[in-house]
Amino acid sequence: MLLYYIILYYYIILYYYIIIKGVTRNSILEIAREWNEFEVNERWLSMKEVVEAEKEGRLLEAFGTGTAAVISPVRGIIYNEREVIVPTRDSVGPIALKFWNRLMDIQYGKVEHPWSVVV
Repeated sequence: MLLYYIILYYYIILYYYIIIKGVTRNSILEIAREWNEFEVNERWLSMKEVVEAEKEGRLLEAFGTGTAAVISPVRGIIYNEREVIVPTRDSVGPIALKFWNRLMDIQYGKVEHPWSVVV
């Protein structure tokens, strides 16, 4: 599963440690770029940066993607015997939900999109 962090000012930072660049990952990044609402960064993200963002109130959401998981919210991260709290906790955040809705609309043919092929 890949982790995405939504940090204030709508940066989407993909924690860049992957084995396979999967379809779900590529879809989320392409959708984010299509919307042009976010600055999308694919780079290493240190836990120090995540902790800093949380302490400063800039960590808005975190979610993971994967073939089976599609989009799954992250409620918190244990780091150095301390929980880094993601503000959305047990709920899906508005940004993750927006991605999920868009992806499902494309997959189920509710919207026209180059990825949708009528069979």
